[in-house]
Amino acid sequence: MRITLHLNGQIPDGPSPYALIWLDACTRTWQREGYLGIDLPESGNLATDRAHTLVCGSNNSATLCVLEALDLDRPRRGANGIAQWYGTPNVTAQSGCWLIKHVDAGETAVEAIWRRPISRM
Repeated sequence: MRITLHLNGQIPDGPSPYALIWLDACTRTWQREGYLGIDLPESGNLATDRAHTLVCGSNNSATLCVLEALDLDRPRRGANGIAQWYGTPNVTAQSGCWLIKHVDAGETAVEAIWRRPISRM
């Protein structure tokens, strides 16, 4: 699923910091698609606690961002919530928001019903 992450901070003379990341719920990994004003590696791992998705680096378990109330097992386009950006250690957390922009049809969590057409003879 593609997530857009917007932070409330400002880049001097520029837009709010943001990132586009692709989350793979099956492998619990993520990849960066685009970003501005956020120090974000190319990829990493995902973890979950009871109610949140944790976006972590690939070489360690440090949490870069917490996507509050994001359910990796039941994503839906348009779902949104609060994001807490931690970035690197010793950085004050920044608040922002996340939004699911796209969910692949192959992802198990997409709720769709397929029915065989009724053939009439």
